[in-house]
Order: sequence, then structure tokens, then C-alpha cells
Amino acid sequence: MDNSQQDQQPIQPQPQPQPEVPTPPQPPVQPAQTIQPAVQLFSQTPIQNPISRKKSLLWLWIILGVVGVLIIAAAITLIVSISHAGSITKEYNAAAKTYLEDISDVVSGAGGSPDDIVSKMKSVSRPKLALAFLGSLNSDYNKAGDTEKKVNSLVDGTSEKVKNYADFASTAKELKTEYYDIVSSDQSAGTAYSMNDLSAYSSAVSDILTTCDKTKSGLENIKTEEGTVDVAKAYTDATNNFCGAASSLKTAIDQKDGNAFLKAVQDYSRYAGTFNTTANAIFTKAEDIAKDIKDLASPVQSLADTL
Repeated sequence: MDNSQQDQQPIQPQPQPQPEVPTPPQPPVQPAQTIQPAVQLFSQTPIQNPISRKKSLLWLWIILGVVGVLIIAAAITLIVSISHAGSITKEYNAAAKTYLEDISDVVSGAGGSPDDIVSKMKSVSRPKLALAFLGSLNSDYNKAGDTEKKVNSLVDGTSEKVKNYADFASTAKELKTEYYDIVSSDQSAGTAYSMNDLSAYSSAVSDILTTCDKTKSGLENIKTEEGTVDVAKAYTDATNNFCGAASSLKTAIDQKDGNAFLKAVQDYSRYAGTFNTTANAIFTKAEDIAKDIKDLASPVQSLADTL
């Protein structure tokens, strides 16, 4: 290739150097950090102090020892209390047995006035079940409490019955006196009637009625027990009928009613027989009242035999 051809080729532009753009500075890369917990004022794991630990163990043993002593003391107290309650029970049962036997002897040996029997019963010393600490834990002590109630109830009931028998005997004694007053007035009335002395007859009947009022009042207040109820009721009914006839007789006399008088005399005579019979029955019962009182000793002795 010659120089001319070389001169005809286009001139190729030469690349121009580009100015460098400065790179902004990058912050230095920091190494990864671990997040630290907040500072604790108190450590979760206490620092073990050997001396403090020994003191804690010592106090623990002391507490256990005190508790043990209290348990032992309570057990001893319980055992002693139950044993003491048992001793009290035996003492009471023995005393109650003697008491019931003495009461039975007083009642079964009834003699003289029933009032004397009541007085003698009161003179016998009544035993009392002593209080026992934790006694309720002793079954025998609990039974002794029930026994005490039975003993007291039985003796009190027996004493009350004796009093009623005594009242019956005393009232019957008064009724007997009044009965003989009525008999005496009746005899006077019979004498006056036979002599046709109407005035004397009326006076005698009035005396009978006065005594009747006393007798009826006594029968209304009489105390009765088993064995005396029937005779008291029979005499009360007979007295009411007899005294009623006597009242009708007096009314007929005062009114001078002949027909009423004859009927009243018949009723009077009829009721007088029943009046006499029932009077004798109640008086006989009063005289034998000691037997009824003696019978009261049986349940008392029976209870004594169970102790």
C-alpha cells in the first residue's frame, strides 16, 4: 500500500479518558453486638452463707422439737384424761349403787307415816358425777352421765309417788272423819223421821249437806297413784250421788212437796248403800297404803343391780 492510499483512510478518533467519579465514603462495618440484659440489683441465686444455713437448720430442728414435745404432751394429756374419766366413772357407779340400795331399804321398810319415808329419802346423800376433762372421749363416762340422769329421775319420781300416797292417806283420814259425821247426822235424821219431827229431820239433813261439801272438796284435791285411782273415783261418784239425793231431800222438805220428798227418800236410801261401800274401800286402801309404797322399792333395787 502506498502512501497515498494511506492518506485517504479516515482518521479514527482516539478514545478520551473519562474523568473518575469519586465514590462516597462508606461507614465502617461494625461487628455484631450481643444485647446485654439490664443490670440486676439482686442476684437470683443467693449467695450461700455457711453460717446462715446452719442457723436455719438449727431453728428447723428446734421447731420440730417443740412440735414433737407438744404432740407428746397432748397425747399424754389425752391418755391421762381418759384414764381419769374412767376412774371417776367407777367411783360414781359404786356410789350410785350404794345410794339406790339405801333408798330401796328406806322405801321397802316403810312403816309409820309416809311423810317420814319422804324425809328419810331426803336424808340419804345423793352422789354426783364429777366433771372430767375430755370425759366425753370416754364411752364409760358418757354412760355414767346417762346413768346419773336415770338414778335422779327414778328417785325423784319415787319420792313424788310416796308424797302422793302420803297425801292420799292424809286426805282419806279426813274423809273418814267426815264420813262418820255424815253417819251421825243420818242417824239423827232417822230418829227425827221416826218421831215425825220434821224440823229436826230437816236440821239433820242440812248437817249432812254441810259435811258433803267438805267431802267433795277433799276428793277434788286428793292425790292418787297406782292402786288408789279406782277407789278414789268410786268414792267420788258415790259421794256426788248421795249428796245430790240429800240436797233433793232438803229441797222437798223446804217446799213441803210430799211426792218429791218420797222420791228423794228412796234415792237417798239407795245411794247411801253405795256411799257406805265405797267409803269403806277407800279407808281400807289408805290403811294398807304402806304396801303400795313398799312396791316402789322394786324398780329402785333393779336399777341398783345393774351397776
